[in-house]
Amino acid sequence: MPKRAGITAFSPISRPINSAPKTSPPWARWTIELLFTELKRLYQLDAITSASPIIIEALVLTALLTRVVSHRLRHHLRGLVPPERARRLTPLRGAEVLVALAGPLLHRVLAAEGLRDPLEEIVHLMLHEGTDPHGHRQGLLDAWTTLLPNE
Repeated sequence: MPKRAGITAFSPISRPINSAPKTSPPWARWTIELLFTELKRLYQLDAITSASPIIIEALVLTALLTRVVSHRLRHHLRGLVPPERARRLTPLRGAEVLVALAGPLLHRVLAAEGLRDPLEEIVHLMLHEGTDPHGHRQGLLDAWTTLLPNE
């Protein structure tokens, strides 16, 4: 395999990944660079500390899925506003907004599917499982805690 400047990555194909076909547009490399910049900036993919390939793959796929959703949503919104405003709806800002709204959006999706809000589920579990089933018995510290002033 011929050696080129930079890193040569191998793939199941017989040629190196960094040897792009001659027909690719000149901006293709910058599009890929912007994609990786967005993935690192918004989804902190460069800060993954797990050594598990399964976890890393799940996080990368989640980030890519979120990116696809944000771009599709931006494309839809661009059709709803005047053209001068539509061009100001940039992909990166749209992705930043979607990342910021991920929690509330998840709650809406769960509610639409008839599932409980995660916070409500946590409160329910804490109240149900956190209650002592033997609360009617006298505890070892009860005599001491009754002497303390109410706070």
